[in-house]
Amino acid sequence: MFKKTKKNKTKSFITPIMYLFVSLILAISAFRWVGYYYNFDDKKFYFPDTTILDKTNYISLLNEISKEELTGIKISQLNKVIEKHPYVEAARISNRYPNIIMIEIVERKPIAILEIDPLTMVDSNGYVLPSKNNFKNIDLPILANIGDLENTMNFGEKSTSRVVNKAVSWLSYIKKYHSSLYKNISELKVSSSDELELILLDYPTKIFLGQKKVKSRINSLLKFKEKLKTNKITDYNYLDLRYDNQIIAMERGL
Repeated sequence: MFKKTKKNKTKSFITPIMYLFVSLILAISAFRWVGYYYNFDDKKFYFPDTTILDKTNYISLLNEISKEELTGIKISQLNKVIEKHPYVEAARISNRYPNIIMIEIVERKPIAILEIDPLTMVDSNGYVLPSKNNFKNIDLPILANIGDLENTMNFGEKSTSRVVNKAVSWLSYIKKYHSSLYKNISELKVSSSDELELILLDYPTKIFLGQKKVKSRINSLLKFKEKLKTNKITDYNYLDLRYDNQIIAMERGL
């Protein structure tokens, strides 16, 4: 009986010490991990390849941060620095063992060029993007005749121009549902009465879509294209779809 009691007392004495020891180890490990996670000193930054701009554009953002600032900066703060770039829609930063900081970027993709100086582009959400010398693909439709853009164009911000946003909305629709037509658009114009006009790359051909029922008129245009046997859309100087149940067409040379 005496031995059993002594054994129980020893066990009850050792158990709290073991718990304390394990807790201490976990606490030290947690502090070390926090220090590793948030301390960027002696770590290498890695940017996966990008598709819109060369990744050197984003790497250069780190050069604007001093070594002292970089040592104490938090991931959330670094995220904000990266996302200040006009072409960055979102950034994800993560630690990779043993000393790599991975910075993955979701880029904004230009959908059109604005006919203004300096050369400016917009994405499908209307965000304003500056031109870059190493832009990888500048074969984009031009938004022409879009009126006064003063105070509506700030790089990295969404355009406040109603006309630009309307034009971008239609381009986004065409690109999503009729990609072959989008690729053949040279210009998209918006008149003072909000009527849409497309100018195709080939020859060129003007297509008047009007102000209302634009989606159904685009579908009518594509059906008209399918029914053409010997001719092509580009055989016409212009196609006018602004009237219900008819297409007014003028062939070249007439």
